[in-house]
Amino acid sequence: MEPFIAMLAIVMIFGIPITAIISSSMIKMKKMNLQAQEGGISKEEKALLHKVLKENETLKQRIENLEMITSDADMLKLGSVNEDKLQRQIDTLKQELLKLNKENKTV
Repeated sequence: MEPFIAMLAIVMIFGIPITAIISSSMIKMKKMNLQAQEGGISKEEKALLHKVLKENETLKQRIENLEMITSDADMLKLGSVNEDKLQRQIDTLKQELLKLNKENKTV
């Protein structure tokens, strides 16, 4: 029985501090994990960050659209083609108006 008591005494003497050290380390690690998950920022800061990221994404899309419009040769040609068509339509309508005005004057 004495060897059992001696072994129990040794385990208790060294086991309690080791258990305390291990549990303290685990508590610190859990706290660090929680802080990492929360990011260490408040809810207002998270909301502001989310808003800024969303706005940033929107601005990136707008810039991409502008780059495509200004650098795409086909888009530039379409613009000039449309302008030419509009100008021809304006000229045609102008001629028709002049013709109608002449007809009205002669009547």
